[in-house]
This record gives sequence, C-alpha cells and structure tokens, in this order.
Amino acid sequence: MFPWLEIGVLILKLLPQIVLSPIFWVVMLLVFSQYRRINNLERSLFGVTFSSVGRQVWRSLLYGLLGGVAGSFLLVLVGVSLSGAGIVYLWPVAIALMLINPRFMCFAYAGGLVSLSHLIFGFPDLEIPQILALVAVLHMVESLLIFLTGHLDPTPVIVKKPSGELVGGFNLLKFWPIPVAVMLAVTIELPELTGDLIRMPEWWPLLRPRELPPPGKELVYSLFLVTAALGYSDLALTCRPREKARRSAGHLALYSLALLAAAIGASFYSPLLVVAAVFAPLGHELVVQLGNRRELGGRAIYTPPPRGAMVLATVPGGLGEGLGLVPGEVILEVGGRELFSPAELAGILGELVPPWEMVTLQPVGSYHQVRYLTVEGETRDLGVIFVPDGNNVSYVQLKNKGSLQRWWQAFSRRRKGGRGV
Repeated sequence: MFPWLEIGVLILKLLPQIVLSPIFWVVMLLVFSQYRRINNLERSLFGVTFSSVGRQVWRSLLYGLLGGVAGSFLLVLVGVSLSGAGIVYLWPVAIALMLINPRFMCFAYAGGLVSLSHLIFGFPDLEIPQILALVAVLHMVESLLIFLTGHLDPTPVIVKKPSGELVGGFNLLKFWPIPVAVMLAVTIELPELTGDLIRMPEWWPLLRPRELPPPGKELVYSLFLVTAALGYSDLALTCRPREKARRSAGHLALYSLALLAAAIGASFYSPLLVVAAVFAPLGHELVVQLGNRRELGGRAIYTPPPRGAMVLATVPGGLGEGLGLVPGEVILEVGGRELFSPAELAGILGELVPPWEMVTLQPVGSYHQVRYLTVEGETRDLGVIFVPDGNNVSYVQLKNKGSLQRWWQAFSRRRKGGRGV
C-alpha cells in the first residue's frame, strides 16, 4: 500500500521552509508585478480597475500552496527524480524560446526540444522519461488551478478579431507560486540504511530508473523543497470566463495524462522515447491552437445587440454592480425611453428624475429573462462598461511577438527603407 499519510506528513513538514527561500520571494515579487501590470492595463483601457492586487496575490499564494501539495504527491507517486530530469537545461531553453514568442516560455516546448536533442545528438545527458513526467505533473497542477480559479477576476477587453470586427471579451490571466517537494535519488550501501526511512511498495516508482543499483546497494530518494511558477493566459470571446477556464483546464488535463502515460511507457520501452519527446511540444501546441481557433473563429457572445446596450462589465462599487447587472445583459429601456446604443445613455441619464425604471434582458443559462429595475437616486453614470457598437473605442490588438521577432521586423523595415532611397 502506498504510504500516503507518511508522505503527506513529510511534505507538510517541508512547507514552512519555503519562507526562507530567496527564490520563493522572487517569484512572489514577479506575481505581484504581473497583477499590478494587469491593473495598469485596466486603468489605461477603462479608467478604473476591476480587481484588487492584494486580493489576487493572496489568492494566488493560497491556491499555489494547494497546488504545490498536490504536485508534490504526484511527483512522489510517479517517482520523478531531479537527479536525471535535466532541469538545469530547461530554463535556458525556455528563455531562448521566449525571445521568439512569449507563449513558448513553457516547459512543454523546452522539455520536448532538449529530449529530441538528447536523442539526436546525445546532448544534454538526461533521462527523457523523468523530464517529460515532470512537465506532465506541472501541467496537471496547472489544469487544477485553472479549473479552480482561472475564471476569477477576469479583465474586460475590447478585441479586434482578424476579420476586423470589434467584440467584447475577457482576458483571463493568473499566476501562482508553486512550492513543490521534489526527489533526488542517491545510491547507498545497504548497511547504511537507517530505520526512519519510508518503505515504498514493490511496484513503486512508476517511472523505471535508467540504471538500477548494483548488488549490495539500494536506491534511496530524499525530498527537498523548490519553488516553481505557473501562469495561465486565455481569452474568452465565445463563452463566459468560467466555461472557458474549465474547458481549458479539461484540455490541459487530458494532455497532461497522455504525456505522463507516454513518459512512463517510454521508461520501460525505449522506442516510445521519440513519441513522448515529439508529443510534448506538439500536443501542447495542439491544445493552444484549438482554443485560439474556437475563440477567434467562433461566434462571439459579447457583440452589439439589434437594440439596446449590452453590458460587458460593471465598475466595482458602481450603480450597475448595485443593480446586479451582469455581463451579456442588455439594457432595453431607461426611464421609459427605448435605448438603441450606449452612446444615447449619457444624454438620457442627465434628463431623468428619480425614481425611474430600467428594463433589461438578462441571460440565464440558455435563455433570457426580462427584468424591471428601479433606480431611486440621481445619477449621471451607471458604472458600466458596454460592448462597443462602433470603432471609435480603445481596443486590444492580438499580437504575441518575441524580442527576436520585433527586432527582425524592425531590421527588415530599415533595409527596405534604405533600398528605397
């Protein structure tokens, strides 16, 4: 039987050490800076912020600890050892890929590339099943965190699709510090084994080590704590943020399970090494491209209605939030006057004498219900961000270029300009 309790106690004993790790505080600073950048983006687009940086950081920390415990159990269960995982090669490759395109800064791409390099050139020296199993487990943890928190505090955005159409949507951005207990394998003499070791079942580890210990020696794993960082970036145009996050989490979980199965299989059957190494980046890219194609090619749900003004988001503390307006709700009438576009609203509000009534069409599941809301106080601003009905608005251009791409484009433009003189 697997010693769940003993392993759990050992992991929980290690967790308090994380506060002494400088890497942990560096990661926390990065998480804070990313959420502050999101707040600055919201302020530049709409003049207000929709989330609290402090609340986002605390939530990321708490769920990151939860993800770290889950990831630690998975790494121990599978038997991933950093002794042969070649993690020292992952970061340089991931950073180099980031220069090409920021979304390539992912261990799925870096792990696949270093694994293929090992198969083709014999360098770097690493155990492919170990490194790909590590990638799979980290993505499993990411899928869990996306499922639990990926939809919270989304940033409303106006997006220009490749077709040129302006639509409303939500940018889902999350970052988590992940303290995980990882293993290092060492070979020691049998007489040196102490009595306080945790005895593992005969079938463990699931990953077969590349080299078994010689007679008279035993392979012993020690646990220590490291800090990882996970991030999630997505766009919800064709569905609501909760549905988008859970769909993405499901796709990522399936990819992770398939990659883990390939890594475990490759540790027993070497011809699968090539399959696993190729699947790591290509499978991840397939997940990304399928999601992007659905969002950019599908029918957006936050588009101007035939009549009325559609709510994209409500400003925290504003009248719209107090009235319970939700994204996708359409304001049909204000003070008995029919509304045809958001631009008409400012003029109408200035002429209304309270109390006055608002008629809306609220989405509820697969249908809509008419609501009649009464506004008691005087107001000139509903505190609502509307889906645009024209092109004279600030919008987000979908670009994802790395430093090398931007440098090459600038260099090419200069060359063309020089030839034209």
